[in-house]
Amino acid sequence: MEKELKEKIEVLEKTFEWQEDNKQYIMPQTTPQELKDIFFKNDFDIDDYNYEWFNEAFDYLLEAIGETKEIDEAVSIVEDFEFEFEADIYTSDLTKWLNSSAYRPEYLGQAVREMEATDGIGILSMAQYLEKGEIFENARRSFVDYLQLNREE
Repeated sequence: MEKELKEKIEVLEKTFEWQEDNKQYIMPQTTPQELKDIFFKNDFDIDDYNYEWFNEAFDYLLEAIGETKEIDEAVSIVEDFEFEFEADIYTSDLTKWLNSSAYRPEYLGQAVREMEATDGIGILSMAQYLEKGEIFENARRSFVDYLQLNREE
C-alpha cells in the first residue's frame, strides 16, 4: 500500500469516535481541518444523524477498499460501491429522527411525491431512507475528495 494512501486511510478511520457517555458520535479535535472543510463543502451538517451515518458510510467504504494499494484504485472502488441500508423499523425511532431537525419534514414531502404509499409509517420510513441515502452520498464524495487531496503526481 502506498504511503500516501495508508496515511489517508488512518485519518479516515479516526474521523468519528463513539462517545459512550453521551451515546453519540463525535468528530475529535484531531480531525484535520482540510477534512472538515471537505465535509462542509459536501453538505455535512452538525447533527447526530449526520455523524452516525457518515461514520457508517465510512466504515462500509473502508471495508470495501480493504488492502487496495493505489489511491486511483481506491477511488474507483469507492465511486462504484453500492451502499445497502434501511430506514429504522420502529415508529419511535422514526419520530425521534423526524423531531430532531426542523429540516426533516422536507423529506416527508419528497417521500410523498416519490412514492405511492398512503400510510404514514411508510412515508416516514421513506423520508428517513431518502435523507440517509443523501448523507451516504455526501460521505462518498467527501471520502473521494479527501483521497484525491494534494495528490503527489
